[in-house]
Amino acid sequence: SIISDALDPSYTNNDIITYKDANDLLQAIQAIKDNENCPSNYGYMDLLDVSKISISMIDNQQTYDSVVFRGILTEEIKKNATIPDAAYTNENKTNISKEEAKNVINSLKDICPGNISTINLDNLTIGKLYNSKENISKSLVMRATITDKLNDSSNNPDISFPDEAFDDNEIISSNETINLFSGLYNLVGGESPVDNISFDDVTTRKLNEQSSSITNSYIIKASMAKKISEEESIVIPYEDYSAPYIDDDELTLLLNALDKATNGKSINEVTDMLSSSSSSFIDNILSNISYNPSEFNRETDTTFTSSIFRATATKYIRENESSISIGNDDFGMEDDYGYTHDNNGDSIVVIDKLEFNNLLFALRRIKGNSSTSINDLMEKSILSYSLLNSQSEYVTASYVFNCSISKEIIA
Repeated sequence: SIISDALDPSYTNNDIITYKDANDLLQAIQAIKDNENCPSNYGYMDLLDVSKISISMIDNQQTYDSVVFRGILTEEIKKNATIPDAAYTNENKTNISKEEAKNVINSLKDICPGNISTINLDNLTIGKLYNSKENISKSLVMRATITDKLNDSSNNPDISFPDEAFDDNEIISSNETINLFSGLYNLVGGESPVDNISFDDVTTRKLNEQSSSITNSYIIKASMAKKISEEESIVIPYEDYSAPYIDDDELTLLLNALDKATNGKSINEVTDMLSSSSSSFIDNILSNISYNPSEFNRETDTTFTSSIFRATATKYIRENESSISIGNDDFGMEDDYGYTHDNNGDSIVVIDKLEFNNLLFALRRIKGNSSTSINDLMEKSILSYSLLNSQSEYVTASYVFNCSISKEIIA
């Protein structure tokens, strides 16, 4: 079909295209015929049949200069892609711009190299989009189409879209496109379909190793923050979270702590661990701390610097280790050992980094090589257990243990 933009207004009764548009169309067909990917047995009349023109045969500015050819291309793209208003050159929305035609064709060569009459964007994978991310970032059509596919809440419940990820056309911006697919490729791999992305099987080891890929992308770091904040077992001090993001530095520290504390378990496994009992979570932390004081330097070790991690672990110890006292009255608002404050209606304790290391190491020394959970071990008198097992040197280094022993003695 010939779009109205190419018709000669001098002829009112017949649909006749202008001389210039006719010439441009012939130049476009010649450019396609001269392309090395065009079959040698194709004549000019063959190339008037859209079903015989493949994406790989379009690689010349002359094809994009033709209003008629771009109108045909626009019609085919509409069938399976989203064309934003900014990509059109006319009010009738029948013709995309020369620049957009070039950009969308360059993108399609990598991800959908078939005929222009059979463009199919229904089975896109992260790998294909990653390999063509530079070309996709330049195309309004491709970015709009991918925005729609990602923004399918029924298939992509893990994905969150913050305002910063969009440009003025309300589609994913060029920079975000590159950062997003670089990050997703590193996290979920190339085979994952773009309209069904899940982080559940991604390991904390990979998240830790790819922390910069996460924080570089607005969509990925917002999605991570959403997943973390929706886990009821995790305590997030309000200063670390300003929806839709967790502070970049804090998120990096948290991923490092989760990796080291769980020995690289998947997000699913960590979630199960957190929802089951404190024994599983705390025992996992302790199993990944050295029993040897020379190998776990409590003053310099930065593994558990994350305040979210420390607040969450403190909550588990506080709620389940009955012999250990971590009361609000043990910490001031700003204390050398930690602090307590109102956290959106909940009173939480965040133990200082050094005190947290001292507390964990004391628990690690008490647990020793025992296969018994720390919950069961700590059901005994903390004072007698510490003395009997000759762990007083490490136990008394912890402010929390000193408070607990003092309360036991007074009681």
